[in-house]
Amino acid sequence: MRRKTKAKRVLDPGNEEEKQQDEEEGGEEEGTEESDYLLSRSKSELIAMVLCMQREMEGLREQIRCLTACGKLARNIEALIEKTQTWASGDDSMPAALDMQGVQTGGQQALTPAATPAAAVVQQASPREGILTEPESQRKRLYVLPEYITQDLLDNCNTTATAQKLTNDLLRGLYERECLASHSISGIVYNKKGSPKPALPADEVQTVLRTVQHFFPGKTDAEIKGYIRQKLQNEAKRLRRKPQPPEIKDS
Repeated sequence: MRRKTKAKRVLDPGNEEEKQQDEEEGGEEEGTEESDYLLSRSKSELIAMVLCMQREMEGLREQIRCLTACGKLARNIEALIEKTQTWASGDDSMPAALDMQGVQTGGQQALTPAATPAAAVVQQASPREGILTEPESQRKRLYVLPEYITQDLLDNCNTTATAQKLTNDLLRGLYERECLASHSISGIVYNKKGSPKPALPADEVQTVLRTVQHFFPGKTDAEIKGYIRQKLQNEAKRLRRKPQPPEIKDS
């Protein structure tokens, strides 16, 4: 089929205007149909549609967070590859080759100043065994906040199972069980006597949130706070079931 030449298009300007006008009228009709469709729906149906759209938006936000975490991981891997290539090129400031079976503790000290969060996935030496530890242990060393989260606390936490398991381990390491049972996350929860439970320190709660999100980037603040709230409730129930010592009456 022959294409319409430029000259023919110039000779038929009226047809072009009619087509454009038809398209505009068609768009107006579609908009009218959509508005009529919305007006014909009940209030409950519209609310359900809005809630469904909100859930879809939350799902999209979660996907964006996951993609952002994947992008950071990709940049970390690129930085690690660059450092590995630098070491392999024979740079005097770094060992040309790493012996995977006989790395000594001193080697860890030599690598530590040059290690960055991007390249910290490289396995380091274990002072106890003299061999390379698991990558999971090295990832723990990336996130140590001396004021709250210590290295000993992270070593006793399971950072690979689930976000809820890690949250529970952090709470057990930071607080006594009686303290968890007598506190809340918001400060507006009431105990059996009708008095409000004090809230956990906000900065410590934020530290738990950031730590869990470091190991599980896809988790939101609301999800992790739900884990904390559930842990506090479970400890309160356990304390209520615990038999109380008999009161000693004065003779």
